[in-house]
Amino acid sequence: MKRISILNFILLLTIILFMVACNKNKNYIIGGVPEDVNMYKNITSYDVLKNDPKYDTLIQIIDAAGFKDKLNKPGVTFFAPSNISIFRYLNARTIQVQKTNIYAKFAMDSLLYYLSNNINGTADSLGMYLMDQLLPYSVLTNTGAYYPTELAGVKSIVSFEYTKDPSLGYNPLVSSVPQIVYYTYMWKPYTYNLSDANPAGNITPALGVHTRVITSGIMTKTGIIDELENGHVLFFYGIKR
Repeated sequence: MKRISILNFILLLTIILFMVACNKNKNYIIGGVPEDVNMYKNITSYDVLKNDPKYDTLIQIIDAAGFKDKLNKPGVTFFAPSNISIFRYLNARTIQVQKTNIYAKFAMDSLLYYLSNNINGTADSLGMYLMDQLLPYSVLTNTGAYYPTELAGVKSIVSFEYTKDPSLGYNPLVSSVPQIVYYTYMWKPYTYNLSDANPAGNITPALGVHTRVITSGIMTKTGIIDELENGHVLFFYGIKR
């Protein structure tokens, strides 16, 4: 009986994983629960983020930078940094300013001031997360491709990469290999053409930052939202190698 129970469990798991794999363009997963990517089709990207508590700090940044209209421009894709990404940035800036003044802090009010006045192009830098075109799964590839961002002169790579990492959904019992969206911000242009031999996944930290998207393909009334992993640091500050 024990052997039959295990076999039944494996069969059930296989069926579930197969169904998830077959519906990857219709759903995304939050806490193991499928969510319909079209559930926000009547809500703007700005309002989708505003109604999600993990982006309440991001909304403050968007408002201070006057970025709302760009975010809600029809037909754009936004790679959203979470509140945690912003706090990581504030911590890194505080460590930097304390090298000259041990009592100094770079807190949220400092960041909002920088954004409101676009000091050192801080407000403009939000453009690195916005691409002036829709990037659904159907146009993305495993190797990746360059796409211009709203930050002048900056192109980043977006890829839809196969993974055999069990923690990211891979199971050898299922023939369909899961794919994960990645956003790669480049410090300088890649010297090789992106190809199967030189995919985005091979880019080293010296060339760019290969950042995983934890929830992708969220369709809104105005565009697409892809949510960046929490390990990301806003503006990729302080991580260039």
